[in-house]
Amino acid sequence: MAIPKKAVKPLIEHCNRVGDRTGRSGVVVMEGYLKLMKKYDGYFFDAAWPAEPLLHSTVLWLEDDEGKFLFGCRSFREEIERFTVIILKRSFCLEGFDGERFDFDFDLYGRTLCGGCVVRDAMHDREFLRKLELSKAETAEKHKLDPRDAFWAQCHDHYLSAESVKLEKMKRVELEFLEVEGGAEGKTCDVWNRCLCPFGAKCRELVKLGGNVKYLLEVVQYYDMHWNATRGSTPSRSHLGWFHFGEEGFLDVTSREDILKAVEDGRFNRIVDERKRYEEWCRSN
Repeated sequence: MAIPKKAVKPLIEHCNRVGDRTGRSGVVVMEGYLKLMKKYDGYFFDAAWPAEPLLHSTVLWLEDDEGKFLFGCRSFREEIERFTVIILKRSFCLEGFDGERFDFDFDLYGRTLCGGCVVRDAMHDREFLRKLELSKAETAEKHKLDPRDAFWAQCHDHYLSAESVKLEKMKRVELEFLEVEGGAEGKTCDVWNRCLCPFGAKCRELVKLGGNVKYLLEVVQYYDMHWNATRGSTPSRSHLGWFHFGEEGFLDVTSREDILKAVEDGRFNRIVDERKRYEEWCRSN
């Protein structure tokens, strides 16, 4: 079995475009694809080609046979090869080769496979805090130059408010969790695609660590929303029973040390249990 004849020309054109984007020749890209087709021919040529291209809305995620093929790999390199083969196979039909479909799926599913990796989240937090420091410094300077200026006085008071101070501390705690427990310290990523990951096989560990950290931070956020009254946040009457405003709190959301301690002493599980009950209640009401 071979690729459809009508697919040869559009495949060559696609390889040339990929080569232009990546600084390689189209011939090298084509050779790489052909080697993968041959290496995994048992999967690639296991059925007749469809008459027409698949619609984007037809398949939102990998089919069962695709997932089994992808996750049956033994190494990260093999995983990337198999992923590429899946996207290649999806892009062929008797009418030709859909290069745009290949690019779309390679980008979409490549990002999806990044899963819980928090490197980009850490990059966002670093930039947010950098801009925050610049804004605070500018505000302080403007207010000092003219204390009677109402606008800068209001901005200055805002940054000194208890709510703003708390939110900034929470953001710094979040970043520390992303960097330390999530493995993002000193890392940046501009590709956002597992198949192009600059950290190679380490991405598997980053996905696992990041997933755990994201879950922890979600639970902390739930506690903050349901125990700490925030300006402008008023739950509906039917949900009031799940909020504990005015009650004595038991977690310092601005302290990484207290959050880690809460994981060990059972306070974290108390929040997790209530969150589960609340979500079940929401689904049934």
